[in-house]
Amino acid sequence: MRILFKFCCQKLILLMLSLALIWTPEVILAHGDVQLRIAKLTKKINQFSDANLLVRRGRLWRDDEKLAPALSDFKRALSLDPRHKNALYYGAKTALESGLNEDAQVMSERFFTEVKNAGKKAAIFRAYQLSADVHLAKGDKKNAIVLMKKSLGMQLHPSPDHWIKLIDLQFQFEGYSSALKTLKMALTKSGSNVVLQQKIIDFAIANRDYETAISYLDMQLDKSASLRKVVLLVKKSDVLLLADNQVQAAKFREQAKNQFNKLSAGKKNQPAARQLQPLLAMP
Repeated sequence: MRILFKFCCQKLILLMLSLALIWTPEVILAHGDVQLRIAKLTKKINQFSDANLLVRRGRLWRDDEKLAPALSDFKRALSLDPRHKNALYYGAKTALESGLNEDAQVMSERFFTEVKNAGKKAAIFRAYQLSADVHLAKGDKKNAIVLMKKSLGMQLHPSPDHWIKLIDLQFQFEGYSSALKTLKMALTKSGSNVVLQQKIIDFAIANRDYETAISYLDMQLDKSASLRKVVLLVKKSDVLLLADNQVQAAKFREQAKNQFNKLSAGKKNQPAARQLQPLLAMP
């Protein structure tokens, strides 16, 4: 439970920092800049109604979190150019964010048709992602998973965030085993990405699959040194405690202490090292 408590504390601190930054002077200035750019585009649009100008203004409305005028601009752009890809794409996204799932589905399907005809892989990938989001919003998790897999299959190096989104959805709809299988495949394809390595360890711990968590911790330990090795040894000790293996937990806690003692004075004075010291003192 100590590990899970620690994770929750870290997330709470990050959330508090994020909230503190919401209304900084920089954010207020950026808001003013968006309004100025919208005003300039409005002047041009009043002189000459153009689909591209409307899409540009719609995207600025989106940036300013004004979804209703943004969607209105995208629809106006489509009335001028029914095949405008950006108007279809951002119109679908904005409709989705506004809870207008039917409108989002119509525009996403039209967007998919346009990009498929154009044959551009990057755009088709976006179309699959968008369609997956629409199906997910409508509660169709099964087809959302299929579409997410197709979008990932089109990418040479999918981002960890895309994998994690699929894995979390699979966990909800198909269960732990299916999600874990995809996560292992993601690790193989990504060349053992650090974010995905951490995900599989945390995921396994949360589902009490301590054997899997320990096996991936061991993979990281084989390649680690210095302070990073101390952190991993402490974590392995904590997982063993969760697995009710107190003897092995004590063994790896002792290894962590020995590894810590080998660190230079400079390393021991680093903030991360100081945070470790109370954990090392635990039995």
